Amino acid sequence: MPEGAAIAPQYLIMLGAHLCSSLDCLGEYRTDEGVQLCREALSLRAGRTREQRPRSALYLADCLVTRFEQCGEEHDLYEAEGLLGPLLRRGNPIAARASALLLKIAALRQEAT
Repeated sequence: MPEGAAIAPQYLIMLGAHLCSSLDCLGEYRTDEGVQLCREALSLRAGRTREQRPRSALYLADCLVTRFEQCGEEHDLYEAEGLLGPLLRRGNPIAARASALLLKIAALRQEAT
């Protein structure tokens, strides 16, 4: 693996998460771009390692939930749930964060009805 390749997924994830919060912070909608960067991080070889994949999946799921809150696209919640389900078996702290996001999704769905 080339030097720096191992850290690239972490940079993409963090940039993606920051872009997803840009509407609240800067008044700019950059959430689609943020979600795409998180997806890109998961597609990289270094992003699929045993250590990195769960974190990347959590961040992508969180960005998808954020996009749902901003745009109301139900498919984002379904995709987030698909990412979070397997993380419940990982143990803490990953399982705890995944569980919290799943509870948030349930609350968002309840509010929408």
